[in-house]
Amino acid sequence: MKKLYSLLVMALLVCSVIPFIMADESEPYEVTPDISTEDFAPLVWMCDSRTVCDDQVEPGTEPDECLREREQNYAFTGEQISWTVLVMDKNGINKIEDVYGTVGLENQGEGNPIEVNCVEDTTSQILDSCNARIDEEEITQFNPLVMRYYTCTLTIEPEMYGDSWLTVEATDLDGLSGTMD
Repeated sequence: MKKLYSLLVMALLVCSVIPFIMADESEPYEVTPDISTEDFAPLVWMCDSRTVCDDQVEPGTEPDECLREREQNYAFTGEQISWTVLVMDKNGINKIEDVYGTVGLENQGEGNPIEVNCVEDTTSQILDSCNARIDEEEITQFNPLVMRYYTCTLTIEPEMYGDSWLTVEATDLDGLSGTMD
């Protein structure tokens, strides 16, 4: 009898340790998560300052010599204005379709005629001169997955005279656009 009780107790111990899984063999459950990305317009920050480069017409100037005395003010026909911008898109920098400079006579902002296409730059750190911020948060870490630098160079043409607004815009593949801050 002792053996029978011992075997019975052992069987209960073994059964209590073995996990039991009971499956419901009715209809299978379908899980369809709803994941959507935020419609985030690209952000564009001007870094450093616009620089006017000499047209090499006057004697005594070197090729591509920057004219610090006319920084951010004006340029004459043949001279170039160059600036570097930091572009950020939280949805991924590979979603940026184009970065370009526009010139407007009436207003500064989106929709002015495109005058220059900007080219990618290899800088891979946040430059202090960019003053990159989202609301009150300062951006201090460069993330190559969502950020890229571009250099834009505008050559002043003879028909460009008078006051004009220069800005840089970035558009993404969703059609959203951001203007230089």
